[in-house]
Amino acid sequence: MTFHSYFQSDITEAVMAQKQLQKAMDLLADEKLRTNVLLQRQHELIACLSKIDNAVSSSEKAQFGKVYKGTWRGSTVAMKVMAMSDKMSDSEKRERMALMETAISSSLSHPSIIQTYTFSMKPIMISTRSGSQMSSGSPATSSGDLHILKDFSGFEVQVVLLDEYCDLGSLRSRLDLFSGMQYKQMLKTVLELGSEVARGMVHLHSLNILHSDLKAVNILLQNNPSKPCGFIAKVSDFGLSVKMDLAMTHISDLSIGTLTHMAPEVILNGHQSKASDV
Repeated sequence: MTFHSYFQSDITEAVMAQKQLQKAMDLLADEKLRTNVLLQRQHELIACLSKIDNAVSSSEKAQFGKVYKGTWRGSTVAMKVMAMSDKMSDSEKRERMALMETAISSSLSHPSIIQTYTFSMKPIMISTRSGSQMSSGSPATSSGDLHILKDFSGFEVQVVLLDEYCDLGSLRSRLDLFSGMQYKQMLKTVLELGSEVARGMVHLHSLNILHSDLKAVNILLQNNPSKPCGFIAKVSDFGLSVKMDLAMTHISDLSIGTLTHMAPEVILNGHQSKASDV
C-alpha cells in the first residue's frame, strides 16, 4: 500500500470517529434536555404542595401514617403524611421507602391502581446531643431512592403524598353491605370488582413488582355511576411492595405480609412470587 493510501485511510477513520463522537454528543444533549424537563416538572409539582387548601382530618388511616382529605388544583385528593426518623429500624425504613418508591413511579399509572399525583420529602428537625431541637431549612427533595435516608442522617423526615381520593373507603368497610344484596346483584358486583383488582395486579406484575399485602383493606372504592355496581376498585398501599429484577421469578427468605392473607409458601419458606401475591 502506498503512502497516499495510508494517508487516505487515516483521514477516513478520523472522519468516521468524528461522526461517531458527534452522534454521541447529540444523544447526550437530548438526554440532558429530557432530564431537565423531568426535573422542572418535579419542582413544579412539589411547589404545588404548598397550595393545598381545605385540608381536613380524615377517619381513614394509612398503613404508615395519617391521611387527610384536601383540595389540590381544584380536585379532591387524599394527603398522606408520614414521618421517618433516623432512629427507626432497618425494616421500618425499608417499608416506608418502598411505599415512596412505588407510589411515585410513573409506571404505576393504571385505572385499577391508586394514582399518586406528586410527593415531597423534607427534613423537619434535627436532634443534638444536648437534647435540643432545631428546625431545618433544607429544601424538599423528590427522590424515590430507597437509600435516600442516608442524606438525612439525624433528621426527622416528613413525607407527603398526594393521591387520588376514593370517597367510598376500603373494600373491607363495605363488605357487610354486600350481604343485603340479592344473590345475582352481589355476584355481578364481586365479579366486577375482582376483575378490576386482577387488572391492577397484572399491571404490577408486568413491571416485576410484588404487592406482598393484597387484602380487602388495601383495596379502595371510588364512586363511578357509569359502572353497573356504581363504583370501581383500586389497589393501594404499597408499603410492603418488592421490586424484582427482570431475571427473577421469586424472592427467597422474605416473610412479609398479613399472616391471615399469606400463601403457605410465604409463611413456611418466605418464597415470594407473582403466584403467591394473589
